[in-house]
Amino acid sequence: MNIIGLNESLGIPFKYKGSIKSMHDHIIEGVYQNLKDDTNFYLNAFSMFFNKTHHIKDIITHNLNVKEIKLLIKYGNDAARNNFFTKVAIPKSLGNIDKIKENDCNHHIVDILSKNHNLILYACGVNDIMYEMNACFYNVLFDKERKKKALDMLKKNDMIEHTLKKVEENFKIFLSINPNTTIFVFNFSIDLYCPNLILKINQNWNSMNILRDFVERYNNSLKELVDKYHFVYIENRKQFNIKKRTKELITFISTYPLEKNKKFNDFEYDDLGIEGFLKDQEKLLSFYESKKALKDKVVVEKIEEHTLEINIIKKIMEVNHEKDYN
Repeated sequence: MNIIGLNESLGIPFKYKGSIKSMHDHIIEGVYQNLKDDTNFYLNAFSMFFNKTHHIKDIITHNLNVKEIKLLIKYGNDAARNNFFTKVAIPKSLGNIDKIKENDCNHHIVDILSKNHNLILYACGVNDIMYEMNACFYNVLFDKERKKKALDMLKKNDMIEHTLKKVEENFKIFLSINPNTTIFVFNFSIDLYCPNLILKINQNWNSMNILRDFVERYNNSLKELVDKYHFVYIENRKQFNIKKRTKELITFISTYPLEKNKKFNDFEYDDLGIEGFLKDQEKLLSFYESKKALKDKVVVEKIEEHTLEINIIKKIMEVNHEKDYN
């Protein structure tokens, strides 16, 4: 079995059994232990930065190798620690949580997904929403104009439909490569994406009611999509005892019956690797640079975001041939 984790972080990593790791790291360790020799491969592609549905598509489209993916996680997690909140929330150690091995460059994502049964731990879509709003769930407090625009978007269903269309596209990609794929889909828990202090300050505000209503509508639609493909919908909320919940998930994943799903048309991919991934991000940057003359605040921030992405990728390309894998 292959176990692939994609691609958001589900909140703040916590200390458990003497180490600071994300929930998914603990899940994988437990699943490994329960499955013992039956587990053939695990790839941790959860990221604090390269964490949107199009990143999943781009990684698979260009058949990145494991080393390239791990470097995306490493340098992306480092780049995500760019303000007070993220420095507190994201331990510096997360940049080096998954060591690079010498033969990682010989394992490519499409080859991995094509073999054995795939168990995908899928948490993606929420960062697509924040990207569309051009706002995180904490910085709207400090920008009234940003907050108004974000709340107006949350009141509509357009963003839910648009986001889940991209989530479904990810599902189809997995199944087109290998119908022997089971996907555990984690829901949108605002408690895990928003710091406790912000939640406490906003708990009685109308804006929080709008956000919680959006989350409920999003999760209902997400569950319908998951049920459509006969995948597994996972309730994931902070009010659960995190250690107990993790143990329950480990047992559930380890014992869940694996089924063969419908195969979609073959997915077209190339072997451009990180260079192909770079070209896709450069297209996004070019799109916003073409709108630079509008002098719109959102356009300026998108240009900054995609420029940072490209700089990270170019750095990865520079170190991709180095012999020091740690």
